[in-house]
Amino acid sequence: MRRRLVYVDVINCMAIFFVLMLHSSQLAHATTANIPVVKETRIIQSLCIPAVYLFFMNSGATILNYRERYSTVEFFKHRILRVLVPFLVWSVLYYLYDLKWKAYPGPIPQSDPSVSHFLQAFFSNHINNTFWFFYVIVGLYVATPVLSLLSKKIMIIIVGVLFFINDLLPYFLNLAGLSVPSFSIFLGWFQYVADAEYFLMGYLIKEELLDKRIEYILIILGGITCFGSVISAWTFDRYIIFTGLSPFLYSISLYLIIKKSCENISNRKLQKVFSLFSGGSLGLYILHPIFYSWYISIMHVNWMRQLYIIGMPVVVYILGVLLIIMLKKIKPIRVILP
Repeated sequence: MRRRLVYVDVINCMAIFFVLMLHSSQLAHATTANIPVVKETRIIQSLCIPAVYLFFMNSGATILNYRERYSTVEFFKHRILRVLVPFLVWSVLYYLYDLKWKAYPGPIPQSDPSVSHFLQAFFSNHINNTFWFFYVIVGLYVATPVLSLLSKKIMIIIVGVLFFINDLLPYFLNLAGLSVPSFSIFLGWFQYVADAEYFLMGYLIKEELLDKRIEYILIILGGITCFGSVISAWTFDRYIIFTGLSPFLYSISLYLIIKKSCENISNRKLQKVFSLFSGGSLGLYILHPIFYSWYISIMHVNWMRQLYIIGMPVVVYILGVLLIIMLKKIKPIRVILP
């Protein structure tokens, strides 16, 4: 039986909470006003931006060695049941939900429903835009049988190339004040491929294939970029040197810190709590826009209040995960609520 990795559970819990924080601090993107509450939401965005990227790293860490446990056919069967079926079912349910109700962020109102319109909306991620995660992860699963055969050296080269194209190149072009519209369009689509850098790094870190000195250098670089982003968020100075750099280094740094910190967690009860809450993460990712709409209607808050920015993610995380854990005990629901 495969040994459960405590740090993977802890990161899953942190990643979904980061998602909730990102989606309760959207005020940061709605105004350029330099007032305290807006600065606060910008800082939250800077600190929590690794959210989904941590999920990608965990996925790479846990499935790229799947050949040690089962065949490729079994791998795809498991992934289809675990991710693809819920993705398809909830795309349909959100499409129907969007016809009458509203939730934010994610669900997109549908004005002219039909089968053809659903298919068009589905293939363009125009049903629930937070589902972009599923499009990327399904693509990574399809590529996994090939990626799993790569050597450590090739994986590192691929990560380096993706980091250069997707992160460093656009960053330095922006610093130089160069705007290349066609390159920006390319990067929009390339993102679906570039996220493989997180997927591969999660595996490299889990298998301890990186030199320890490299790990500590990455932790330091990630900390510096995070600090730069936070300072920028507070001062709203767009030209601080690390402003605009992708969350790749910060995400790796955070991942490594959590992994190393969790090596000392031996309390079985605490491990079980993390495992239990981790199991509700994907379900909460799917349902949190609806939970947010319920919270807002009950609490009568707007996105400039602390009860919205901080209170909503805390309440929704605790109550939402507990509700999902209970719902998953019902077999038919367990099929569509991973």
